[in-house]
Amino acid sequence: MTRLFAFIVFFLSLQVNGQTVYYHYHNKKLKLRPRNYRAYVLPQLNSLDFQFKNLLQKLHPGYKYWFYALEEINSLKGQLIKWDNDCYRPKEQCFKQLSVFIKKARQIENSFQDVLNQSSFDAPYIDYSLRALPHFRRSYLVWGGLVHQLELIEIYYGGPLAKKHQTDQLIQDINSFIFDEQLAFPLLLPYKHQKAFELVFLGFINPVKKIIKGERSPSYLLNQLESLNREWNIFHMRTTKSVDR
Repeated sequence: MTRLFAFIVFFLSLQVNGQTVYYHYHNKKLKLRPRNYRAYVLPQLNSLDFQFKNLLQKLHPGYKYWFYALEEINSLKGQLIKWDNDCYRPKEQCFKQLSVFIKKARQIENSFQDVLNQSSFDAPYIDYSLRALPHFRRSYLVWGGLVHQLELIEIYYGGPLAKKHQTDQLIQDINSFIFDEQLAFPLLLPYKHQKAFELVFLGFINPVKKIIKGERSPSYLLNQLESLNREWNIFHMRTTKSVDR
């Protein structure tokens, strides 16, 4: 077990200087106990996620607010899904929860304004901020529309028009919004780094975040180790080449 554990931690913490290293293995031979998974593997995944965010925030200060917005949107979506299941029939407690959701949604709305705050237009970032400005203006407006949908759910909750303002449609719209934001992820970066960060975000960071949140099982991690290793190493190879040029 100790050998397997060290193998996984090593696998997920590889940093390669201009070279891509692949390790072939048979995932059927690997076993991971839940206790070791929680105690060792998940902290390593959290560390990688943190390092990635920290790196991006150094490249552009707007990423601090962008990451906050996405984390809060995913959290709100999860709360809405639970609310939709628990509050099909009108309850006073459910009505009160809607007010909490709206307050949270307004805070998210403000964070899209903060992405391109005054510091984002300092000399090192101004070109990337100007390029991203139309997108984040649109994000602010679109999210404002989703907040309005949530307000309508609150207004009509328990009434005869409630069916016209259902939570499931809002959840679908939030999913579409998250997808659009993820596609726009590289906008705040220099052109030469955009492709590398986009690919590692979609091919490594997103799967890792799903594992951290419990949306993917430990067996998923074992099955995807080789793929995750490849994505992480290609990222380091590409960023090293970009810096050397």
